[in-house]
Amino acid sequence: MFKKVIVPLDGTELAEGILPYIADMASGLDTSIVLLSVIDPDAVELPERIGGAPRSGAAHVEVVGTAAGVVDVKAQTSSEDLARAGVHPHERGGPHVTQLFDRAEEIAKTRLGEIAKRLKSKVTDVDTRVVFGKPAEKIIEFAEAEGADLIAMSTHGRNMIGRGLLGSVTDKVLHAARLPVMTISPAKAKVYGDAAKSIRNVIVPLDGSELAESVLPYVEGIAAKLSLSVLLVRVLRHGGTFAPYSEGLAYLDDSRIDETLEAEFTDYLGGVAERFKAKGIKVAWKIMRGAPAICITDLARETSNNMIALATHGRSGLTRWVLGSVAEGVIRATGDPVLVVPPH
Repeated sequence: MFKKVIVPLDGTELAEGILPYIADMASGLDTSIVLLSVIDPDAVELPERIGGAPRSGAAHVEVVGTAAGVVDVKAQTSSEDLARAGVHPHERGGPHVTQLFDRAEEIAKTRLGEIAKRLKSKVTDVDTRVVFGKPAEKIIEFAEAEGADLIAMSTHGRNMIGRGLLGSVTDKVLHAARLPVMTISPAKAKVYGDAAKSIRNVIVPLDGSELAESVLPYVEGIAAKLSLSVLLVRVLRHGGTFAPYSEGLAYLDDSRIDETLEAEFTDYLGGVAERFKAKGIKVAWKIMRGAPAICITDLARETSNNMIALATHGRSGLTRWVLGSVAEGVIRATGDPVLVVPPH
């Protein structure tokens, strides 16, 4: 189960909107939290000359100190070139530019420290870290190095320090991380962070595969510790079967086939439900008809206080992504907390 959760923040209120829910969840699961800020060197505006106006688009220039103590632009050098050369961002432009990065780091640390103090009223173990680099890559790298078992991110937000940390970066982390990722919109996090309106149900889409069932141990642990009810869902496409994580098999529109499939789905969901009942977890199941992403989204909207937990069918790194269409559709449409479990 979850022992350490990484929460990436970029200094914006939108990013921090996730905190009420995460703090409440971490408290119930007895999980430690590490607040992480990633400073993207390419997003920090470097002035062409100290004391002059900020130079727009200075992200891809190398600045060096001169004998007169002035910082001049000397060469067009990308951050990737510097990284390959083993140059730390603090070493790029002499003492003057170092001060800019030090100041950015100081601001981020101060902000995280203030947040950590507030969270300690609910969560006893809260740590803070600031690192430099490309946000998505650093978030994943840091989480793996720390031995974390969950990354929790907001689904909206944008800031200079993180350069879209909570928009495109969330997408990249979802597609490339090798550990579970939880997303939630700031608006829903604020609502569900209220004890009176906290999460009560876990919706679990299944398609009968071992891959889809890989989310079940996580659901069992969360449901047992937070006293949540579990709703197992399987979607039958009109006129045939449909697997939420693949195109499945298409059948002719034959009512007899639908009846057979519905009977199979009933037996399958009933069997999975028995596993939860044996552990004292309240469970129900439901068969829906239609497009899986739409069905799951409609179900989440019809019922309140939900978390959605599902497995994805794979990825291929930060450059070429693969994520289940159901997962993406549900994350974007509901705003509810969605636990995405990658293949082991």
